[in-house]
Amino acid sequence: MTSLDILIAILAIVAGAAVQLAARGRLPRNGIIGIRTASVRRDDSTWVRGHRAAVVPTWVTVFVVVTLAAVSIARDDASSVVLTSVAVAVILAGAFVSSVFAGRAARRPPHR
Repeated sequence: MTSLDILIAILAIVAGAAVQLAARGRLPRNGIIGIRTASVRRDDSTWVRGHRAAVVPTWVTVFVVVTLAAVSIARDDASSVVLTSVAVAVILAGAFVSSVFAGRAARRPPHR
């Protein structure tokens, strides 16, 4: 499962970097990369606000996924399949939580 673990870790890091860049306004609103809920994609302001709210849960997810992948690679035994499966579940749960945080922030009125 080593190749899959490496791929999962890389994808998690790329997703974390994308959320961070969007939160800083360096990744413009687009239809390919970033949190793609309707409320977040509504305009440039909601795009940035939503991604700012998602930064912490996204990086927590990345940390957990990379740790699970590293342990799976180091063990390289029957438990690796379980660890890889848990990493995939964490990615899905983390994406859901990050999207909820982003959506809530995007629906709040901007601070003036």
